[in-house]
Amino acid sequence: MNLRVSKIGLLVRTGKAVLVGFVALWLGLVAWGNLVDYASNWQFVHHVLSMDTIWSAELRAARGITAEPVQRVAYAFIIAVELLSALLCAIGAVQLILVVRDPLRFRARRELASLGLIVGMLLFGVGFLAIGGEWFAMWQSKQWNGQDAATRFFLVIATVQLILQQDEAGYPASGGDR
Repeated sequence: MNLRVSKIGLLVRTGKAVLVGFVALWLGLVAWGNLVDYASNWQFVHHVLSMDTIWSAELRAARGITAEPVQRVAYAFIIAVELLSALLCAIGAVQLILVVRDPLRFRARRELASLGLIVGMLLFGVGFLAIGGEWFAMWQSKQWNGQDAATRFFLVIATVQLILQQDEAGYPASGGDR
């Protein structure tokens, strides 16, 4: 065993676990912010779903959701998915740290972390970019367009997912540095 290669593999795996932990922290803080400062992002959800600030409302208004109870359920769902993603990533990061010295076990333990990352990607990709951005025409609102932020969230989470799924350089798929 090459000691230098082994240490590099350990550092790479540790970095992957820390990146998953970063996403857990980040999404946890996002959810926490939505809970403790409910009103600020509630306005965002309300206006996007109502479609009351888009410039082609007359053509698309039929898709708007103006019933406040339905809007509140949608907002609660967003917060719940943020919390779910954060929790899965947090548990996944701990699982990865616990096996960071064993490349084969580390590879096998990526599943929960990966699931948490996928949940986050689905929230910001499907929820905000596709549904919010296109179905509710969020892109037409000067004040309530969250597509740039959603794209940032999606890309950061997707990048961590890609890094997590990569085998360490120089190691065969079977583990290499054990």
